[in-house]
Amino acid sequence: MPTFDGHRWHEAISVLDGPLQKQLELLKKSEKAHVLRVYQAVCDDPALDSCSRHDLILLALLHDIGKTITRPSLLFKITKVFFNCANTEHCVAGARILRRHRQNATLIKRVLRHHDSNPADLLLCAFQKYDDHN
Repeated sequence: MPTFDGHRWHEAISVLDGPLQKQLELLKKSEKAHVLRVYQAVCDDPALDSCSRHDLILLALLHDIGKTITRPSLLFKITKVFFNCANTEHCVAGARILRRHRQNATLIKRVLRHHDSNPADLLLCAFQKYDDHN
């Protein structure tokens, strides 16, 4: 089980609106740990300008928000062992949640597409490296 720092978690999500914070609290501990690792990787990257860092921080915190309402089936978990496939159901659910919370259209699109191979969006392409390695 990955280590999880609850204090750091609350500090990280404090930049979000209360309803989004509440939604993120529904993630499993391991999912929160992943989100924190991605968030920290973005924060620690000295090559980012402030605008890109801001957008990537929001994406890091919210990219898996759809996992709060979707869970992969046992069949998918078994399939994933043998084939390299992503659970994209949470991407669609996450985009819906963010749309309901009236988030920026670009952020919604990035959450929806964060598992796409070869995205045209350069910031999303950069984000995938953080997500895949954390």
